[in-house]
Amino acid sequence: MTRIETSLSPLAGRLLVAMPSVTERAFRKSVALICAHSESGAMGLLINRPATNMTLRRLLSEGGMPPPQVAIGVPIHAGGPADIERRFILHSEDYDLPAHTLKVCDGIWLTPHEDVLIDIGRGRGPAQAFIAMGYCGWGPGQLEEEIAGGAWLTSPATPDMVFDLPSEDRWPNSMERMGIAPSSLSILSGHA
Repeated sequence: MTRIETSLSPLAGRLLVAMPSVTERAFRKSVALICAHSESGAMGLLINRPATNMTLRRLLSEGGMPPPQVAIGVPIHAGGPADIERRFILHSEDYDLPAHTLKVCDGIWLTPHEDVLIDIGRGRGPAQAFIAMGYCGWGPGQLEEEIAGGAWLTSPATPDMVFDLPSEDRWPNSMERMGIAPSSLSILSGHA
């Protein structure tokens, strides 16, 4: 397989879990998977925000792609507030689109190309898939500042968190996996 292998930074392949002090609507109680991180900034996808009124059939139709040939129950998510017309597909490692597939972490790959959507609709896509519209972006040093300021907790990403767990359970489950009871956190966390 021809995949894009990158030297993973400490934040690529990690989940960002919003602290209760994050009240901005787009990020309140959010969980984001960091897909790429370098000195130039970071890119990630929210993994717990289902896109309302969006289906694979509609997504393919609006993108001018052929309609699905198989019944597909892959949910569509709002990946972030930036560039919501772009589609990003997180998937299991059994799928490869040469020169477009990027390893995020063990068991989770990213292909930001419409061919994977067409393959999913034809029943030839990856065994596990997560489709996001839009992404989250941070400029140089911005994400590190937000983490240091107490806006985010980080934890390793796992395929089950991205592909198997229901969207609404991802934020509380992320907290619990870190040994934190969400009810014990104050909305004023990180503020003196």
